[in-house]
Amino acid sequence: SNTVGLQTYRVMLLYYKASQLVHWFGCFFHHVAVLGGETDTWVDHEGLLDAGVGRRYLESMYWSVSTLTTVGYGDIVPGKLGERMFAMLGMLSATTAFAYLLGTMASITSSLHYRR
Repeated sequence: SNTVGLQTYRVMLLYYKASQLVHWFGCFFHHVAVLGGETDTWVDHEGLLDAGVGRRYLESMYWSVSTLTTVGYGDIVPGKLGERMFAMLGMLSATTAFAYLLGTMASITSSLHYRR
């Protein structure tokens, strides 16, 4: 039972780390778009220039989740070069994060199964 508690903690910590990664990637994706005050950004394409912070945050998180989970619907598309470079970084980071997530979950599952 102590092992179950430890493994539950590990799963919760894993989800916390994943949510932080999603948050930071979404915030940076938005920041790259509005940094130079340019047009032809994803914010411009989505018609969010006059939208509130909450709506922009939601759209940024949506992009981040779909990119980092490797789903990548393609409905929010980076417009300028900096956005594309950051999106590529996100895709490369996502593969590492996804591998880490699967490996950790496999380790936790194996540990619980082994101790029974």
